[in-house]
Amino acid sequence: MAPNPTTTNSEAAAKQASKDASKEIRTIREAALSQLLYHPYICGMREMIVHQHHYYMVFEYINGGQMLDYIISHGRLRERVARKFARQIGSALEYCHRNNVVHRGTPPHQVMTDSSVLNYFLQI
Repeated sequence: MAPNPTTTNSEAAAKQASKDASKEIRTIREAALSQLLYHPYICGMREMIVHQHHYYMVFEYINGGQMLDYIISHGRLRERVARKFARQIGSALEYCHRNNVVHRGTPPHQVMTDSSVLNYFLQI
């Protein structure tokens, strides 16, 4: 006996609706957490704009680019600079963990360098 295509389509639609609702909840939760965190090495979210089908999260501007670009342009990091960056990342992650927030990861392309001050510093 062949499966009923109507049942299959409605089940797929229900499954997709459930996935969409779950994604929306995760997005709202992440935005709420981002607005609560305040640390010098964490990029702060300034505002969340909600439209019918989209969420726009407005974060502070970080002048400098990705850490990956910094490493590529400056070559191998000197130990002193690498230690400074590692301490900044560790400080930000420790703050997150102390506030029961787990960061998914900190690859170099998600870590930003701020060059608006004389010495570079990082923000995740």
